[in-house]
Amino acid sequence: MTTITSHRNETVKELRPILDQWAIDAYREYPYFYVFQQETDYNTIFEVDPDAIVLFAERDGKKVGMISASPLSSPYLQEQAYTPSGYLDQIKSQGYNPETIYYISCFLLKQDERQSLQTATLLFNQAVMFAKSLGKTQICYMEITADPTHPLKPTPYFPCEPWALLNKPFTSMNVTVEATWPTLQADGSVLEELHKMPLYVMEIL
Repeated sequence: MTTITSHRNETVKELRPILDQWAIDAYREYPYFYVFQQETDYNTIFEVDPDAIVLFAERDGKKVGMISASPLSSPYLQEQAYTPSGYLDQIKSQGYNPETIYYISCFLLKQDERQSLQTATLLFNQAVMFAKSLGKTQICYMEITADPTHPLKPTPYFPCEPWALLNKPFTSMNVTVEATWPTLQADGSVLEELHKMPLYVMEIL
């Protein structure tokens, strides 16, 4: 049986190494190819923001999936890279209110779990339930624009982030976050590369 455990504030502290390692491993894969550069501050958001949450899906004593999320308007997001916090004015110009949106920053499944709709759904539903408890009416996330012809794309390919698997009614926010990070190249080298990550939103009323 798969169970969902919920962690907030101080209880996240002991999980920081796990959160960091999940991100390091998953985002090094296609299509992100992010090469870890010793940045370990991002996950402090989930220790210090009282409205942030970390969820783990666990089975047989092993963590098989996770979500980390916080309010889109959280001031703690503004202190970190790779977030939509610098785009709040654009988001508002599209008619959205950041105060009512809950932002899922990481939604990851372990390699052998990436076709499990059950695990993805259990995690997502728990995140939605928590967002609603805070009075949020929308969920958002951002996802990299992938190159389908990239030579390092695996076959078969099962995304580390199960958004497509969920098949929920997300729509484009017409806002694209741009970020640069050390990116693994096809020849094994690492170069700073600009990436585009459109934002998507869904009503959770």
